[in-house]
Amino acid sequence: MAMLISRCLILIVGLGCFVPCGRAADYTWTNTTANTSGFWTNDILWGTPGNYPGSTATDNAYLTNSIAGAYTNILNFTLPNTISTLVVSNSSNGQSWLVLTNATLNNDTLVVGSGGRLRVDNGGLLNNTTSFTLTGTNGLVTLNSGGSVRALGGLILSPNADTTNTLTVNAGGSLFVTNSAGTSALVVGGGGRGTLTLNNGSITADQLYVTNGTIAFRGGTLTTLNGATYSGMTLGTGTWVMAGGIHTNLLVSTFTIGSAAETGAVLVTGSSTVLANPSGQLTLTTGSSLTVSNGAQASIGVIASTSYTLIKVSSNAVLRSVGGNALSVWGGADTGNQILVENGSQWLHSSSGISFGGISNTLLFAGTNSFVRLSMGSGRTVAFGNGSGSQGIVQPASGNGAYDSFIVSNGARLVTLVVSGTHATFYGASNSFVVTGSGSLYSNLFHTGGYGYNWKYAYSNTMTVADGGEVFVNGYMRLDSSNTNNLLLVRDANSLVRLETDLRLDGFNNTILISNGGILETSGLSNGVADAGNVITNFGGVYQFTTATPTITTNGAVGGSIFLSDGVIAFRNVSSGLHLTNNTDTTRLGRLTYSGDNTLRLNNSTATNSVAGGYTFQTGGAFNNYNRLELVGATNALTGTGVTIGSGGSFLASNTVATFGGVFTNLSANARLVESVVNFTNGLHVVGTLSLVNSYVKGGGAKTVAGRLEGNGIVVGDATVSGVIAPGFSPGSITFSNNFTLTGTAEMELFSGGNLGASDKINVLGALAGGGLVQVTTNGTFVIAVGDKWDLFDWSSGTPALTFDGSAVALGAGLSWDVSQLNVDGTIGVILIPEPSAMLLVLAGFGLWLVVGQWRLRRGW
Repeated sequence: MAMLISRCLILIVGLGCFVPCGRAADYTWTNTTANTSGFWTNDILWGTPGNYPGSTATDNAYLTNSIAGAYTNILNFTLPNTISTLVVSNSSNGQSWLVLTNATLNNDTLVVGSGGRLRVDNGGLLNNTTSFTLTGTNGLVTLNSGGSVRALGGLILSPNADTTNTLTVNAGGSLFVTNSAGTSALVVGGGGRGTLTLNNGSITADQLYVTNGTIAFRGGTLTTLNGATYSGMTLGTGTWVMAGGIHTNLLVSTFTIGSAAETGAVLVTGSSTVLANPSGQLTLTTGSSLTVSNGAQASIGVIASTSYTLIKVSSNAVLRSVGGNALSVWGGADTGNQILVENGSQWLHSSSGISFGGISNTLLFAGTNSFVRLSMGSGRTVAFGNGSGSQGIVQPASGNGAYDSFIVSNGARLVTLVVSGTHATFYGASNSFVVTGSGSLYSNLFHTGGYGYNWKYAYSNTMTVADGGEVFVNGYMRLDSSNTNNLLLVRDANSLVRLETDLRLDGFNNTILISNGGILETSGLSNGVADAGNVITNFGGVYQFTTATPTITTNGAVGGSIFLSDGVIAFRNVSSGLHLTNNTDTTRLGRLTYSGDNTLRLNNSTATNSVAGGYTFQTGGAFNNYNRLELVGATNALTGTGVTIGSGGSFLASNTVATFGGVFTNLSANARLVESVVNFTNGLHVVGTLSLVNSYVKGGGAKTVAGRLEGNGIVVGDATVSGVIAPGFSPGSITFSNNFTLTGTAEMELFSGGNLGASDKINVLGALAGGGLVQVTTNGTFVIAVGDKWDLFDWSSGTPALTFDGSAVALGAGLSWDVSQLNVDGTIGVILIPEPSAMLLVLAGFGLWLVVGQWRLRRGW
């Protein structure tokens, strides 16, 4: 083949005139007589003895048609050949066919000119090494089932002005435009108009350029391995796979996947595959799809869809929308479209907002590290459903959007960025917006005022935040006067809707429902006009306020249509001296309707006690709306007079450093400190139960326990327990930094024996005093043996008079408790009980000693 290239060998089909590198043709067939069939008078089978070149590598062949008119000449190849030049000449509107069947033809340069036809049938293989060009007018190359062309030097359709040529790959046909260097190019269009059609065939190209042409898919697969540039493209039925390399300047103008009657698919895959620098529009027609997967990256301008389309970004891939125009994904009555961003992938959109309209469409962002960012300068970034007007987004006529679903789940994050205007808007009817799963987030950032989230011309829409999902809205959330029968549902622990300012219900018959630990954070609640039928309800959820004086507007009777039942009122980051009289003040929290067992929570906040006699948290207590008090967050303080946890009430300090200004009295069986430091400034009095979970108790004043102190922790200052102290949760310990007096009972649990075994323990860094009772139990999982020993108390000074009760532990036969060291070093042990016979000998010896002694006395010894 090197010899062929050096001699500039050329194969030409369909040229009217050709001179091959200055040498004459070796074989020439000329048709000078027309017939009714339009064929040659004598069809030529290349392979007939005496009628074919190929005897040497320098042979040339020419076929000319000198009869004017639309006649067809056919030259069939049936045997393997290596040829330098074949010329088939035609009249202006005639046709010449080069047919390759069940044979291999090797050549350097192939040119299909005006009226030229190349057909490769089953078993045919054309190896082209230098260049392959369709030039002239009405050139046609067809690859049928089993036919294959390897254009190792590239293939060009219509490079010249005013030319139109077509390349079709039918089912089972294969076109390879590739070489070992990965630089061969398939060029569609240029000066003329080219059409590349896949009719269930297969094309593999290193580089693909569509500069003035069209790619039509009717089944089959197009794979590009290196680079691609387009000005206009239409993909009908079939799949275009982009794998490996950098595909630059995609979508210079327009790119359509599918057609009115066909579906198409584009797959961009592989970590080394990049589609970059777009500026045009991508249109997906009905049933078509775009998939970016396995670490690939794609940059696309405007995306427009019709119905039942799919855009999928999967497995750490990245889709960038960087067009200068708005991203109009759906509009009007478009149905059944899907956008999926999942498995750690990203969708990054900038410059404009987006609109999701139509019917029964779905956006799903799912999976840890899946991330979607939508950003623009001003106006709305997102419109769900359809709306009217225009603020930086493309919005169809109002009222058409219905049954669309927007889902952020399983740790995915959606962030919208806008300088001013409205972040997001709900339009239409029966649409659903869901943020669900721990780590899932929808957040609005960089907002300077106005609406953060607006429901407009909307009815029967639902927004659900569940299972730990979070929504952050800069500005306020509003359901305006045109809204009816919409629902905002925030449910499950750690689910959060956080508003920069307040929540406003200005429409009719709308519902806000907070339940099962869900949190709605706002600076106020406004429930619309009087008798509008709006309801804001908290069943076991949290109303969390960010101001000391939240504005509660029921627009009806006091306590009218904003409810709290078995729920929580919380204040976060309020440090301006919150006055908890708010709960009875009819201009603030007193406007709520309370029922059930409710909680007051301070979350990194400071409250001032302005209630005479202090606060009492209990069923039916004076502080009558709350049964429970909770302190969470970094620091909390409740200053002023004392706090009492009464009958049926409860107290929790969790992961906080907290301060009480007055005496803290606990009468409840449910008071806990969890991973916290609590300063009881003026003393602590426990009549109920106080549980310490790795917590620290400090402060001045007396610390007395007439009830029960249990758990693991440290108590700073002198303390007295006249009730029960139970270190644990076993094994565990309670440490007193100063003096400790026990006049009640210490419940201590023993664990596996040995010298020494594990046990609950009381450490006293000062003096231990009192004559309390020490009761021991075991965890029941080991056998006590003689010699076992446990250390129950350590102290620095003092002389305790503790008594011991081991009746709850069944010792084995012949074993006894040794408590001789309990008040010496705080230990107890197990010893043997002497045998009865040994005791008789001891007693007998003792009796003999008495007799001898008396006898000696009588004898005067």
